[in-house]
Amino acid sequence: MATDRVCIDCPQTFEWKGTKGHPLARCPACKREHLKAQKRANPDIWRKYQYKHNFGITIAEYDLMLKAQGGHCDLCPRTACDDGRRLHVDHDHATGKVRALLCHNCNRALGLMKDDPDLLRRAANYLEHHRSLRCA
Repeated sequence: MATDRVCIDCPQTFEWKGTKGHPLARCPACKREHLKAQKRANPDIWRKYQYKHNFGITIAEYDLMLKAQGGHCDLCPRTACDDGRRLHVDHDHATGKVRALLCHNCNRALGLMKDDPDLLRRAANYLEHHRSLRCA
């Protein structure tokens, strides 16, 4: 049951659907800022939580995967430190199964292509066809 609450961090009133009788609550904007501050203050705790919650792996398992991949993206030669980010955990969205570690660009490219091998093959054929036209 939704009730109106006043945020504990700002004077905004918002609809709250939390636990009955709980006196403290943050509005959505303050909650986002609070979570960002917690992540900045405890990055290793958040990383551990995210890997376990989102992918079902531990930091040790991530580190083993990274070592097995030679410290670089499974698709390209980019390493985690090339752009200052860790490699992303790539997973099958249908099954949740972890596939490998990818750099930001490769992980995003697969996602934008909806993890569709046929679409990726068509994109590769497109690039090869247009490369040959450019070189001629």
